[in-house]
Amino acid sequence: MRRLPAVILAISILFSGACSASPEASAATSHVSTAVFESAVATALEATSKAVSTPTLTPSPTRTQTPSPTPPPTLPPALAQARLLLADLPQGFEEVDPAEFGLPLQNPSDEGPVLAPPSVFIQGSTHHLVIVYPQYLNTSTDRAKFDLQFGSSQALIETVSSTFPPGIIEESFPLSASADLGDARSGASLILPPSGDSPRSRMDAIAFRRGAIGVQINVFYPLGAPIAISVQNIAEAVDIRLQALP
Repeated sequence: MRRLPAVILAISILFSGACSASPEASAATSHVSTAVFESAVATALEATSKAVSTPTLTPSPTRTQTPSPTPPPTLPPALAQARLLLADLPQGFEEVDPAEFGLPLQNPSDEGPVLAPPSVFIQGSTHHLVIVYPQYLNTSTDRAKFDLQFGSSQALIETVSSTFPPGIIEESFPLSASADLGDARSGASLILPPSGDSPRSRMDAIAFRRGAIGVQINVFYPLGAPIAISVQNIAEAVDIRLQALP
């Protein structure tokens, strides 16, 4: 398993929940408890550990028939265009299974936005982590809610900040997003605390919507280190594909 700072992975896990929350849910939910955050850190550490689990032996000889798993619902074709490709990133990045880092796999729902699994890329040598969360906004109401939740830097900061305990985010400030990006857009940067022997980190985030597709992009990297690729460049690469949709 690959190792990245646990605090970064914990914040990634918790932020993925914020991406799918409605504005009403965000407003009704205060900061998560420190215990919840510490649990996310533990999940991240477990996800990146090299421990090999011991198989559990079943004492009973009785064979139980396991029903076939239900195949996941088909995602809207447009969501395929909202994906980041490895070719969009500099050399040294690799795409990984989001489950490997304990990130929840978002599944389509019958009501509200259709959430696709996040795309995750790492550059282990420089501790860069890139996560892209796409979703299909079924109705005009879904699109209006997305714009309300992510349509300004302050709204984005409030959405992210409400996901973590007080004091976890050391600093937050607006991040400029190109006016040509989508139909609505916002950006924000957060400074995150050190974790163990890992230094302080920075998270740059951009959320934007083009038509019925909403995208949230997070780039994590050590504070003060050279940036392998900017979140703006990543957003532009995804947006170019969305503009090509019929």
